[in-house]
Amino acid sequence: MKIKLQQAADVLQKADEVLVLSHKSPDGDTLGSASALCTALQRMGKHVRFACSDPVVPKYENLFAELKTEEFEPNFIVAVDIADTQLLGKETEQYKDSIDLAIDHHMSHKEYAKMSYVDSTAASTTQVIYELFCMDSLRFHLIVLSFYCQQLILHSSKFISYISQFITPAQI
Repeated sequence: MKIKLQQAADVLQKADEVLVLSHKSPDGDTLGSASALCTALQRMGKHVRFACSDPVVPKYENLFAELKTEEFEPNFIVAVDIADTQLLGKETEQYKDSIDLAIDHHMSHKEYAKMSYVDSTAASTTQVIYELFCMDSLRFHLIVLSFYCQQLILHSSKFISYISQFITPAQI
């Protein structure tokens, strides 16, 4: 079921034990999205765990530096930057039929989750996560979130022009 951004924010506000998935062969967008979402949810007092079929390469490890490792049985599963469950990989494919919310920016996104928010006009899923945490119900400090956008900034000039509407370099 397709939902609006505010509905995605509301659902995440209610979730407690959250598993965040990113796609196999992870790039800066899926990892930036996942780490921003995980960190923000943990700061809201939620139990959060990250999973990816492939290891995070060293150049992206700093994105998960603040994330606390937690073991629990998730009751809510979020997929970020995953257009199709075939992108999950062997280690996380067990969740393909249990994904509650998919957040993505790909036009090729297939509806596989119980709920999906897809903004195909966004430069990346990290931009979608940024917009999500600018919603009133999930207000997240922009300077902290800007750290997670650094991979996206390197990835997309479209995002640079977008973010400059809200935050100046002096604020970072």
